Formats: sequence, structure tokens, C-alpha cells
Amino acid sequence: MHYNLHGTPSPYISSPTVPDVEHLLDTSPVTKRTLLTAKLAQITPLRALLAVWGESWILSEKVTSPQAFTAMKTTLRTWLAQLWSSNEPEVPPVRQALKLSVSILRQALQDQRDSVELEMGTDMGIFFSGLVLWAITVSSATRSTTFSPANQLSTQTLDRMPTSTGISEISFELAQSQPQSPIIEATPDNPLLSHAQIIINSITFLSDEMHAFSDAGPIQQGPIEQLRHQTGCVSLLLWIKLRLRGIPLEEPTGGADGWASMPGESLGELLDGITSSIERSVDRGWSGWGI
Repeated sequence: MHYNLHGTPSPYISSPTVPDVEHLLDTSPVTKRTLLTAKLAQITPLRALLAVWGESWILSEKVTSPQAFTAMKTTLRTWLAQLWSSNEPEVPPVRQALKLSVSILRQALQDQRDSVELEMGTDMGIFFSGLVLWAITVSSATRSTTFSPANQLSTQTLDRMPTSTGISEISFELAQSQPQSPIIEATPDNPLLSHAQIIINSITFLSDEMHAFSDAGPIQQGPIEQLRHQTGCVSLLLWIKLRLRGIPLEEPTGGADGWASMPGESLGELLDGITSSIERSVDRGWSGWGI
């Protein structure tokens, strides 16, 4: 998870110089997905990202000291700050990581529709991609700017989509998904989103992220935009949990909280820990992460 093999003082701040071997590899979907995950790991400070997400735990490894944890927060914060810099001579690694993450997750959504089973490595690629977008969403909340009425979005983009949407109605033409499509919020009458609603929100969130961070200049978001992105990110994290648990698209209606492991069931220590961490982070909210 750490590709700073040559001891570069500031890894992940500039793009690595590596030979392009993509044309030499097999063109199978499995190889392409593995290559995208490897590229993501090469330009993302994964240990720092996992440590912040795990609140000083890197999966099952405890960060050695508070000082080391603070240094990891600084590494991640510096990496994320490039999203808002207008003085970068080239596309910074964090923007490349965002695009790679969206590509990995869009393909994973498509694979689920096509009933493609997750293979070793792909599951972690989905999780790492979700963490990148989660960190960007947290960083956006931390760096919230002065609200301007000109930036306000209609609240209809959050909660005016029919709550009865079914799997058969989902469009998986992800490349054509438009930003500012409706995002479905939980309501008192619909407190738990269905699997279909979670997927719709995830698809829209990925399009929103590509649209919001496609320009080279600094990004500014008002409170309504932030709420929209946060709602979409929560749905994406819930979808990742369901995907890693192997919940099929045709699962009967019910909220994501109903799809926990039954007593005696286990995905293994690693995936059980990951899905539990998703539940914890969703409950934790967006403030106080230090990035």
C-alpha cells in the first residue's frame, strides 16, 4: 500500500514517473480492474488514508504513536489540498486519484448489474476508491467557504425523486449520467433507502464528483452542494458495504441496515472489519476528522 520505495521526501504530491506498460498487459476486464487499482494505490497515500478513516487504525494495525498519527493526517491533508490549488503545473495526483476512483466504482456498478463476481483485489479496489471520495467529501466540508445565494441549488435535487424506484428502473448508462440528477434522501416516511435507491444515489454522486472537480481551478461549494455530496457519499459507502457482502440487486425491499451478517456468517476478518468500519464512519458524520 506504500509505493515510496526511494524515500521521496514528499510522496504523492507529484505524479510518479513510471514506464507505461498497459499496452503489454492482457486486455481482460480482470486485468484492467487490477491495473486501475494499482494505479490508484501508486498515487494515493493509502496508509495515511486508512489511518484517518480508522481513527488511528490501519485495518488491524494500530498506528504506533499519536505523533505518527498526526503526521499521517498532515500527509493526507496536504495531498487533498491540491484539489483547491490553481497553481499546479500538471494534474495533481489527488485529481488523478478521483478520476481513477470514479472509473473503478462505475465499472463495479456495471459488473454488479452483469452479475460479475468480485475477485481478490477487486473488492479492495472498490473500498480504496470509496475512501478517496469519502476523504474528498470530508475535506470539502472542512474547507467550507462563505455561502453565496448564487451557488444555491434547489432542494428539489435532494428529495423529489419517487421513493418507489425499483431495480428494473435503474439506468446503468453511467457515462451519460448527468450531474444534478435527483438524490434521494431518507425521510420520516422512508427512513431506510432501498438497494435501488442507494444505487441511484451512488451513480449520481459519481457524476457529481466528476463534474465538481473537473476544472483545474479551486472548487467552492455552498451548504446545499455540500449536503448533496454528503448524502450521495453516504449512499456510495452503503452500496460498497452491500457489494462487499454480496447482496444481490434483486434483494427484497428493505433498508441497508437490514443487510448485516447473520450470526455465524462471516466474510473473513478483513472484509468483516471493512464493512463494520463503513457503518461506524457513516454514523460518525463529517466533522472532526482533522483533514
